[in-house]
Amino acid sequence: RELDFAIQGKGFFEVELPNGTRGYTRNGSFTVGPNGELKSAQGYPLITSHPNNELISQHYDNLAGGQTVSFDAGATSSTIILPVGTNVSLGEAGTLSTVDGTVLGRLSVVNFTNNDALQDVGQGLFIATEEAGDIHEMEIGTMLGQTQVRQGHLEQANVSIVDKMADIVQL
Repeated sequence: RELDFAIQGKGFFEVELPNGTRGYTRNGSFTVGPNGELKSAQGYPLITSHPNNELISQHYDNLAGGQTVSFDAGATSSTIILPVGTNVSLGEAGTLSTVDGTVLGRLSVVNFTNNDALQDVGQGLFIATEEAGDIHEMEIGTMLGQTQVRQGHLEQANVSIVDKMADIVQL
């Protein structure tokens, strides 16, 4: 599917939750909402970075445990709107464009100092905790060691269902 994206390497796609805070997911099965907004599999608007690279400061309240986190994201962020019937392509740096070359935005892939400390809220969605540490926007690229995003692919679990079922039967 055109709106399926897989992260290769570290990082999470960033989504906006109903209370205005941010959530994080590696599930790149996106859809288009009724107003043209790009939405996560959980139905939350996907946060993207505008390609103009204006510096913004982001402040999050009411994270897991009631703490507050502030950081400079390095780019203006917002949701992305796809015009009706628009086909999109993904550039090397995570830029989403229409087939005629109009840049719609850049996928925002972020990572934390301690990803293991993110709070799992179900359905492949996580929220930040104080223990997760600083949030960093990942540089998307094709160079060895850089985080890559592939269009038309989804991340697969690294667990074999058949092997796990066999383990259960043996118990």
